[in-house]
Amino acid sequence: MTTAQPRTTDRQDVRWALATMLVAILTLAAVLIMQHGFGYEPCHLCIWERWPYLVAGAALAGSCFVKVPRLGLLVAAIAFASGSILAAYHVGIEEGLFELPGSCLAGEAPAQSIEQLKQMLENAPARCDQVTASFFGLSLAAWNLVLSVLLTLTSLAGAIWAKPSS
Repeated sequence: MTTAQPRTTDRQDVRWALATMLVAILTLAAVLIMQHGFGYEPCHLCIWERWPYLVAGAALAGSCFVKVPRLGLLVAAIAFASGSILAAYHVGIEEGLFELPGSCLAGEAPAQSIEQLKQMLENAPARCDQVTASFFGLSLAAWNLVLSVLLTLTSLAGAIWAKPSS
């Protein structure tokens, strides 16, 4: 006579997705604190580089809600991979390997007075080719590249190797 074993649920894929989503949320929180709390103005590429984190976070949250965390991890891997490409492009611009995109170039007419020039300089957006902050020898774009690559690999690993929910 065999006794029925209680069914155990190993939610490793859900935990993996939630942990990856937490890193994405914390990263977005950190850049927003740097921007609004410490005055680091992002350039246009910096703003674009936030979108993969938003997409991945939404995909991971939604996939856990509807109980398909592996799909969320795959979508997150694609989002983070696109973020890696964008961050690599940004680092290339900072290093002078690529030209500035048109969105980073000033499109205003020339100043007509010294006062107007001062105002334009005060209100000028951050340039994509200038490093506004660096930590341990890497610019913020380079740190984003490192993190995006790690999150891409982590998301793929979770989608492939994490035990599915039962």
